[in-house]
Amino acid sequence: MPISKIKWAYVAAMVDAEGGVFLSRTTLYTSKGNPYYGYDLKVSIANISVRLMKWLVKHFGGEYRAKQQGRYGKHICYEWFVNGGYTRLEVFLLGILPYMLIKRDQANVALQFIRLNGKPNPQKRAELWAKMISFNSGKIPTTNTSSDSQNESKIESELMGDHESAPVVTQAA
Repeated sequence: MPISKIKWAYVAAMVDAEGGVFLSRTTLYTSKGNPYYGYDLKVSIANISVRLMKWLVKHFGGEYRAKQQGRYGKHICYEWFVNGGYTRLEVFLLGILPYMLIKRDQANVALQFIRLNGKPNPQKRAELWAKMISFNSGKIPTTNTSSDSQNESKIESELMGDHESAPVVTQAA
């Protein structure tokens, strides 16, 4: 059953407000002890409502787990993740992208990372990781715009879409 535009818009707002699109980097080692970087992409939403977590799993798949206890031990915080590999992440990101306001740039970088399709390209992976890090560095990322500010870093996405309508996406059983 296709997911409605209202549900895509709602979950996009949740990612914008209480979630994130993350690209992490870990130093790994070959069998000969040579270092290299491994990258991992994650999309998640954190909230204290188990009802929301169950709704997310029902409509978008994925899974959730208890993340941490809130202040003074009153609430448990849950974290929901998109799982099922990069294909599922791509479908999810394309579904929410038209409705995103705050983390649209992160979603575009994540889509570029996914579309490397497992090809070994350490330079591009490092570039995308650096872009993702820049969103939280105090610099204001911009897209396709010029600026006089010294505090801005220009990021131009190759991914463009129709911001007026969501793509037709179906949920795998």
